[in-house]
Amino acid sequence: MTTKKLYVLEVLYKGYVWAESEDDAMRFDQDIQQEIPEVWAQEVISSPNPLGWKPECLVYHQGSEDVRLGDIPAATEPS
Repeated sequence: MTTKKLYVLEVLYKGYVWAESEDDAMRFDQDIQQEIPEVWAQEVISSPNPLGWKPECLVYHQGSEDVRLGDIPAATEPS
């Protein structure tokens, strides 16, 4: 039995851009990605797939074998 749990990791980059249009502002995305992001991890409890990924999608983990989202047991309430 595994003690691993499924988490959603969110990485958010933010930066002010002074531009004439939203399209012009979007051109700074690579520059903003050089900044330090805000990072959150939240255990998946209420929905087994809040990101809407397909079951065959691979999930990030520290092992060497592929792990597909559909192979992970459904999330349960924490004990």
